[in-house]
Amino acid sequence: MTSNPFAPATREQLKGRVALDGPTGSGKTWTALAMAAAMAEAEGKKFAVVDTERRSASLYSDRFTFDTLPWLPPYDPRKLAEVLFNADQSEEYAVFVTDSLTHFWKGKGGVMDIVDGAARRNGGGNQFSGWKEGTPALQTLIDTMLGLNSHFIGTMRSKMEHLLVENERGRMVPQKVGMAPEMRGDIEYEFTLCISVDLGHTGVVTKSRCEELADLVIPAGITNIQEVTDRFLTWLREGAPAPELIAEAERARLVNWANGLAPALRGELRNLWPIGVPQLRDPALTAVQAGRIEAVLTSLAPEGESGADDEGQGDDEGATADENGDPIPAKANGAAKKAPAKKAAAEKKATSAKKSAQARAAEHAGRPDLAVVEGGGEGGPDEADPEPGVQEPPAEPGTEEVPTADEAPAEDAPAAADAPEGTEGADDGSDAADGESAADGDVIDWKAEAKSIGVTPGMALRAARDLAAELGLPLPPSLASMTDTTEEFRSALFTRLTNIAEAEAARQVAE
Repeated sequence: MTSNPFAPATREQLKGRVALDGPTGSGKTWTALAMAAAMAEAEGKKFAVVDTERRSASLYSDRFTFDTLPWLPPYDPRKLAEVLFNADQSEEYAVFVTDSLTHFWKGKGGVMDIVDGAARRNGGGNQFSGWKEGTPALQTLIDTMLGLNSHFIGTMRSKMEHLLVENERGRMVPQKVGMAPEMRGDIEYEFTLCISVDLGHTGVVTKSRCEELADLVIPAGITNIQEVTDRFLTWLREGAPAPELIAEAERARLVNWANGLAPALRGELRNLWPIGVPQLRDPALTAVQAGRIEAVLTSLAPEGESGADDEGQGDDEGATADENGDPIPAKANGAAKKAPAKKAAAEKKATSAKKSAQARAAEHAGRPDLAVVEGGGEGGPDEADPEPGVQEPPAEPGTEEVPTADEAPAEDAPAAADAPEGTEGADDGSDAADGESAADGDVIDWKAEAKSIGVTPGMALRAARDLAAELGLPLPPSLASMTDTTEEFRSALFTRLTNIAEAEAARQVAE
């Protein structure tokens, strides 16, 4: 594009990203709870704690009020990303605390385990190949943390060393001190405020984007912690309100539009993609940026058009032209010849799914003429993106994120994203757990119903939540909680799941 990609810089309100590190016994957990309590009180909400430290945070439940999620191995960072992402969507919490992030780095099932496992599979111990899987796993968690609409506080254990220090009598004695955090070496770059806590419970600000707090020494005591937190919150609130983010239904519309373009037009879209505009998967995509993306899509092909490109046919028999007008060899053109058959098969599958869902809707709700409910549920941050190198969402494409810690993952999800063993309230994902007791006495296995038309449980749950929000009903935390639903809700949900299946089929055709 020839337009100027730069714009005047503006100061926007932020959400805090705080890192606390220190040796064992330094008071990391207590400090994190004190800061989270002050932040949550300022916003009139609760805060939640992911506790990997054997319920140590709950020992302070007489001092602070919070929700907790005790977490046992495996400590897969991708699973933590899913839990944080979905809990953030509820808008119930002002702050999320993870105590500690170190487990998701070097604990069982953490990043280092992922690297070692991948290395063994790919070459008998080739660490370089292992990091190809480990680095994206950690980056998924970091991207999710940075995209939260809530504040985030993460604690990290420090490496322990014994140094000779001078005591009050002037004698050199050994003393245990904390060194670098046990995490990725440059993790501090991802946080707004970093504080190191020593065994005397004194905090030292080692990094701060807030100039007022730079290099500050924080004496022990809750009053001092609350004062620093108040100053930090004041700084975070300065500036203009954060821009409005794009609605998920609008994001899904743009994703489907982009995916529906012909291959040549998709290549041109990559060339025209506005510099400085986040990818469609970016959780921080604003409505203004989405407008710029829509303008680019409109310049290529108006919405609703297939974008099929018959232009550029070369004179050579058996060859077509690419987006640059250059002829494609006949061998490569073979795939193009197979496209109509692939499209027909996908359309047949979508039609079958639609008839199946309509039949179920009529059977369970007795309302075959119920109008299609438009919008919501068909998309989100885990939809396909026309641009390579996009930020990864909490779940890998096609697997869809597991909405809560107690919702079983999709059957085709990678084993690394399974729910952590020992997580309280975990759902074993059995069919019995997913059987829903309908208002008329029927039992609906929503997971099976979704799977029968090609929709994953994660997508089905998202659609159910969107529909519930539109109808003013309580949001179901899992598929297993969808009991006593109304006829209108069931019939509308079947219709919505059909739309999702058709959209997925259309995406497969486009690819």
